Amino acid sequence: MAPKSEAISTKVPDEFFENLPFWDDLTKDRQRTVIQATNRINAGMVGVIKLRAEVARAAAEAREALGGTGYWHEYVKRFAQSWSSAYRWLGRLDKLALPPAVLDRAAERGIDVVDGRYFKAMKELPAPKATEGKALDSYFDKVMVTVRDRRSKAKREGKDPQRAERDAWRAVVNQGRHITAGRSRTAWVLRLIGKLMAEFAIPEQRMAPEAVPEEFRPAVGYPKGRPRKVLSS
Repeated sequence: MAPKSEAISTKVPDEFFENLPFWDDLTKDRQRTVIQATNRINAGMVGVIKLRAEVARAAAEAREALGGTGYWHEYVKRFAQSWSSAYRWLGRLDKLALPPAVLDRAAERGIDVVDGRYFKAMKELPAPKATEGKALDSYFDKVMVTVRDRRSKAKREGKDPQRAERDAWRAVVNQGRHITAGRSRTAWVLRLIGKLMAEFAIPEQRMAPEAVPEEFRPAVGYPKGRPRKVLSS
């Protein structure tokens, strides 16, 4: 059994409030209420992060227990919830292979390891062998710095045009598939294009169809143990 991590208080430090530009303008009663509410918000966010990781870990345990029995899909069909998110989180936890104590400490530090931003950073940085103490906190400090640096760089440089085009194409296609009538879908597409031209001040012009790059289309695949019929229903 992995050693239990030291608990880190979810209490928001006083510096957070003292650095608010309007803090001294508030009455003592308002300050007290804001402090209490903020601490509850922070504790709730830590709880959400832990629950997301726990869902993935529980799914992994059930998958392992039922592996090879042929009962896995029948088991999953009993659940009404969508499993797509759980399997995405499970896949990330599988790749990180971190002991529970490390996952708990990450949540206490506000690091959601199944979130894409932190997952990428943790995949690149070698995880420490220690599961508690200063070595683990130092590791998470590096993870936080890596994530902040990437976000700052992305903000400075802006989003890659090719990736932005791909993401926009997927979003529009996904919405368009919900419009079943062919004539209505055509009118919807034309109206959308017209609104985009107006928004970006593009002069009226003839539009020609353009082939969709293969990488624009999401890759088809199923995580290990994923129940196809349940997810497609």
